[in-house]
Amino acid sequence: MSWGGVLIDARANDAPVISCRCIPAAVNPEVTGADEADWLKDDDIVFGIGVNGEYRAYPRRIMEVRETVNDTLGDRDLGNPYCTLCGSA
Repeated sequence: MSWGGVLIDARANDAPVISCRCIPAAVNPEVTGADEADWLKDDDIVFGIGVNGEYRAYPRRIMEVRETVNDTLGDRDLGNPYCTLCGSA
C-alpha cells in the first residue's frame, strides 16, 4: 500500500541500506546527551518519552525527515510515529 506515492518501509531492521522508494524509519538511533547536543538549539521542539526510568527526547526536525523512530527504551521496543500534518508524535 502507499499514501501519496510513498511506500511503507517494510524492510527488516537489519536489512542493508538500499533505496526502497520510501521514508526509512530511524532504527535505534545514536543517542547524544543534552549537554553534548550543540547542534540542537535551546528553543527546538523535542518529543520526550520515559519508560521504566529511562528517558529520551526526539527532535522534531529529525522526526519531520524520518517520520518514524523504532527504538528500545527501558527494555521495551517502541515505535514512535510523527505526523507531518498535525505536528504530533
